[in-house]
Amino acid sequence: MLSHSFRAHPMRRRNRHDFRVDFRLEWRPDTLTTIIFRPNGSYSQTESSSRSWSKTENNSHSPVNEKEAASSSKSHNASFNGSLMAFRRLNNKGRNLSLGARFGYSDSESDSYSDSKTEFFEKDSISDISRYTDRNSDSRNWSVSASYTEPVFKNHFLQLRYEFAHRKQLSQSLVYDSINYYPYPEYIERGYDNELSTRVENFYDTHTADVSVRGIHPKMMYSVGVGVTPQSSLSKTTIGPNYKKNLPEQNVLNWAPSVMFRYMFNKQHVLMFRYRGRSSTPNIEDLQEVIDITDPMNLRYGNPNLKPSFNNNFTLDYRKFVPESMRSYSANLYYTSTLNSVANRMTYDPQTGARVYKKENVNGNWQARGFFSFNTPLKNKKFTISSNTNARFSDAVSYTSVGSSKNADQELSTTHNLGLGERFTSSYRSEVFDISLSGSVNYNLVRNSKQENSNRETFDYYIGGNTNVNLPWQVSISTDINCRFKDGYTGGLNNNEVMWNAQISKNFLKNNSGTIRFKIYDILKQQSSLSRSISETMMSDTEYNTLGSYFMVHFVYRFNTLGGKSPNRRGPGGGPRGGHGFGGGGRPMRF
Repeated sequence: MLSHSFRAHPMRRRNRHDFRVDFRLEWRPDTLTTIIFRPNGSYSQTESSSRSWSKTENNSHSPVNEKEAASSSKSHNASFNGSLMAFRRLNNKGRNLSLGARFGYSDSESDSYSDSKTEFFEKDSISDISRYTDRNSDSRNWSVSASYTEPVFKNHFLQLRYEFAHRKQLSQSLVYDSINYYPYPEYIERGYDNELSTRVENFYDTHTADVSVRGIHPKMMYSVGVGVTPQSSLSKTTIGPNYKKNLPEQNVLNWAPSVMFRYMFNKQHVLMFRYRGRSSTPNIEDLQEVIDITDPMNLRYGNPNLKPSFNNNFTLDYRKFVPESMRSYSANLYYTSTLNSVANRMTYDPQTGARVYKKENVNGNWQARGFFSFNTPLKNKKFTISSNTNARFSDAVSYTSVGSSKNADQELSTTHNLGLGERFTSSYRSEVFDISLSGSVNYNLVRNSKQENSNRETFDYYIGGNTNVNLPWQVSISTDINCRFKDGYTGGLNNNEVMWNAQISKNFLKNNSGTIRFKIYDILKQQSSLSRSISETMMSDTEYNTLGSYFMVHFVYRFNTLGGKSPNRRGPGGGPRGGHGFGGGGRPMRF
């Protein structure tokens, strides 16, 4: 795994228009039969543009490359889908039959222009790229299914299900290069660049058969089942570097065992365990020799020799609620591991910062997570406290090589990632005002088995609070402030920040159905956007420029379709009161 610093300053504009229609028709010819037809369609049109500047530094914070880029695009997307389901209850002992059919069609077209200029400091060179890309894609699919449930003995049911699905996908991307040297229409007349362009058709036929036994008792419910999925896939490439390298038809058999157990101590006290295993074949795109080489800084290649993978998922869930004290507990444990998972074998060029990725099978990837939450009011019910604890640990395995040579040694390494977090919140609520205080700490430890310079240990501390005051004349004022303190980040990103927002709102119209709201964001102009991404091949600390202090005016109108009067109790923004949090808006603070 490699570590580096990446600084980016993006500016984006987007204009999108959407239209969507849904329809649901339900027919019950008798008391035992239900037929439901649900078609839907959508259309969208999008125009977008962006400009960005980015800089990559190595571990010693020396510059590797600096890039300026701009792009613009227009796209149209249309889809039409539908489902027809028929359900028949054959007796009153649990014997049921259902039949179903689905169909779908989607079409997408886009035109985009992109310009980028990258300076490489080690090589003292500049790359200047200017391109026009014409993309088209469509997808067509249909499926039929049937399921049957039969009571086999007391409190036990046998369920059988079968489905056949067919899917066809077309993806075409025609790239016209060096348009800065050949103005329109000359670059169109010269034709697209075959090495950068692609036209691929994928065909899938999938059979799915499931069988399971389910037991239902007053306090227990459990089920055991297995599913098998024979699948055939075929890919045809007529444009691009994979032309005349078509893969043979792939015929595989996937299977998926499952176990579920639920025990109810009572309606508010439940314990549940789930296991789900699933085998899966590699994505047909990952089996191609070349996936995408349009970005010279990130070249992506597939591997026709990839093996199927198998994933194990375990979940344990415990929940308890005590109505007398309004106290609640919740605990969750998750574990997942994958055999023959598909990872990226990355070659990194330290002189340019360019990366070459190739798909490989690896073993040793797993992840475990745990959560515990506790919430209770105090003796005075206006006071509430809550605690949320989380922990996670994962291993990510990858191949990494450093050097511009294609024959550079590649080593198998494991990245260990530990994360711990605790958040405590206390709140007070009354008819006149609400106030909430919270604090949290997040700890992250990253260790790589081969490269010690990739190791990181960071702390994030948060302290925050918010309050809302209800004034006469249906006016409310609210404010929130949140402080973040960081430690352990690279590249001078240990900058602390204080976020302060404030708003005033007023309800009016009949039944207070209208709200006008004025809100100021980031009054102190200290917001930053820092993110850390960790994958099997690299760890990256990224800081983005964000919009500074600004204000917004909102108008909200609430439709009361159920009749009756709107509630008089007001929270921030004039809505019904719930938990109050960041931004003064009715949601608890999340860190």
